[in-house]
Amino acid sequence: MFGGRILLASRRFLVVALAVVCLLSVTGRKLGQSDLSNGSKGFTTSKESYSLSLRKYSACGVILKGTTDIVNRLSERIRCRLDRHAALSTVESKSSSTSPPMFLVTHDFFNAVGLGNFMFMAAALLGLADASGRKAFFFVNHHHMAVFQTKFPMEESLPKAGRPTIPEQVLTQNVLEVPAAGIYDSAVLETLDNRNKKGPKEDVYPIMTLRGYFQSWKYFRSNPALIRQQFTFTPAVFQTALGTVETALRTYTESTGTIPESIIGIHVRRGDILRPVMKKYGHTVASPSYLTNLVHNLTELYQPAVFLVLSNDPVYCKRVLGKRKNVLFIDGNPAEVDMAILSLMDHLILTVGTFGWWGAFLSDAQDVYYYKNWPTYGSTLDKEYRRKDYFLPNWKPTE
Repeated sequence: MFGGRILLASRRFLVVALAVVCLLSVTGRKLGQSDLSNGSKGFTTSKESYSLSLRKYSACGVILKGTTDIVNRLSERIRCRLDRHAALSTVESKSSSTSPPMFLVTHDFFNAVGLGNFMFMAAALLGLADASGRKAFFFVNHHHMAVFQTKFPMEESLPKAGRPTIPEQVLTQNVLEVPAAGIYDSAVLETLDNRNKKGPKEDVYPIMTLRGYFQSWKYFRSNPALIRQQFTFTPAVFQTALGTVETALRTYTESTGTIPESIIGIHVRRGDILRPVMKKYGHTVASPSYLTNLVHNLTELYQPAVFLVLSNDPVYCKRVLGKRKNVLFIDGNPAEVDMAILSLMDHLILTVGTFGWWGAFLSDAQDVYYYKNWPTYGSTLDKEYRRKDYFLPNWKPTE
């Protein structure tokens, strides 16, 4: 797209493979607001924070079978993430962002309506800035930012030293646009990165603007742990999510007499993608057999297990899965609470859409299944996505 041979400047740091897991006892009580409160600072990009983040992320991932009581296990998982967040927030960036000249990058966030789309754009901005040596900043205080614990680097927070003039019209200049939403374009990173550039650097602009959906994990693969750090939900969001799960499990146990040991999340995306114009473009929904077969197989594999279904079409989900006693349906919560619930699950079943994608990316799930027949093969949408760029390699394609 931008031409030229690309050299991807990925950062690889040696990380000590030793993680200490502190499981704090929460038996017999709910998590209080004081338990979940932690301060927050801005996005950090130093080697120290990267290594620390990976160690603490691994520690949180261990908490899958730490206790047979699901609510206590999810409480520990939340506590670990917030502790990880607090520890990372104390690590200040040692980058040269205060030394002139400062190279900046932002995103115009056009069509960042849904939470999943916003998160892909923000993650690509932060990840590409981290990989290219630029400083990321946000022009607009987007409403989705409020649900996360870490503050986003706004334009007014940029250091004054070496900071170029940022007129509003800069958003329409020096734009790097990626029209294919789900195909990774390595040329973007080379265009942003001036450190390894040979020859004249007149084409390296102090301020550059990203435009497009950037729906590939490869745009932030240089530092995925810091993206998870940025998207740590607030204690209030986690508390609501935990309360929702606790209520559903209590009702289930009282009605069936069964105490489940594994909890499996299911996200079912339907709604507007069922419209004829969307189907013609290449959108498709997961088949009923995809859902019923996975529920059957995972029930056998992880019994006693319970499933939590989150969907924008609960009527359809109840029609397909409602006869199974171990399938519970969750609705009525804000989007961020539903995503937080997905992120807390032991295992995940995704259908289609960026919302479920981010619920899985933020999770410590032991396994993640996704519907392999999206998008429709040979469609226009299929030409805009490359499966190896969009889905994580350890996720399991299923039909």
